[in-house]
Amino acid sequence: MSEQDNSGAAYPCVTEDYLQDGLTKREAFAMAAMQGIAGNPSTPIATTADKVAKMAANVADALLAELAKGGAA
Repeated sequence: MSEQDNSGAAYPCVTEDYLQDGLTKREAFAMAAMQGIAGNPSTPIATTADKVAKMAANVADALLAELAKGGAA
């Protein structure tokens, strides 16, 4: 796979003497997806944390790809 497109900072904090990039948009999208997957009662109890993380990353990547095409989120 080629270099990952994280699409920049989701929550940058910039002041006169301070710069914090914060999370990337990919990380923020994956975090929201992971919360939904983990909190969904339909998610099988046997689902491992690794599987949840991979699902969340796939959701984030799909959203970034759709947004890059100009699709509605």
